Amino acid sequence: MKTICEVVITNFMPAVRAMVTKELTGTYGLSQSEVAKKLQITQPAVSYYQRELRGAKVRQLQSNEKVVQFVKNLSAEIANGTLKVIDLHGLYKTLKEEKILNGEFLECSCSTS
Repeated sequence: MKTICEVVITNFMPAVRAMVTKELTGTYGLSQSEVAKKLQITQPAVSYYQRELRGAKVRQLQSNEKVVQFVKNLSAEIANGTLKVIDLHGLYKTLKEEKILNGEFLECSCSTS
């Protein structure tokens, strides 16, 4: 059985990154290179996220307004340089409340859920 953190990171973070890259290039007008620097990933990775070659759950997440708002808030913090740490537990809670994340998971040692 996987921990909550493992499920969120492996199944949902690629889709969140894809949504964030689109938000940063679209809304904030950043280049792929600028997005790569801010996310500490490579420019080719940004390109993959933009073309939805990574982040298979993007469409599922885009259809949920609370998840979209979470991504917009996260993107704003990234664009403004105020993000210190991504709130995985906030994402987990949103996914669980919106019934996107279902099932039984082990609590991780850092869990605050």
